[in-house]
Amino acid sequence: MMKYLTTFAALTLLLIAGCSQGGSKDQAADNAASGNTTADQTQMAETPKDAIDSAQEAAAKTELASMPEGQEVTISGKLGCGHCNYHVGTSCSAAVQTADGGIYVLDVAEDSEWFQNRYDGLDLKVTGTVHHDGDLVKLENPQVTKL
Repeated sequence: MMKYLTTFAALTLLLIAGCSQGGSKDQAADNAASGNTTADQTQMAETPKDAIDSAQEAAAKTELASMPEGQEVTISGKLGCGHCNYHVGTSCSAAVQTADGGIYVLDVAEDSEWFQNRYDGLDLKVTGTVHHDGDLVKLENPQVTKL
């Protein structure tokens, strides 16, 4: 763990120095001097973004979980596959992700227009009744309009 913290600190200093000088002309030499491999740099570079994404996802889940069961809501967002695009649930579903990151699974049949077009990235407005199913927030009886 200490090795990663030391490596991260060294890389941060190099990045700051490189940014203030217009960037490094010999990145390979900088990598060799710091002992970092490309894989180490990629992992470290993704870590802050992953932390931000995780925090935003947790906030969205908290907000969704607080929605009362049976409440009618209207949302707008992008249609996608709940499982493949948005990584919720254990099987493919029609789902809408809102601008704030909330993901709502549409309770529709597999032969419905929305399930069949879930990979098209359509912008939709959906009104439905909230139903909590484990970690999922489903919209039952969704009334869907293309935007």
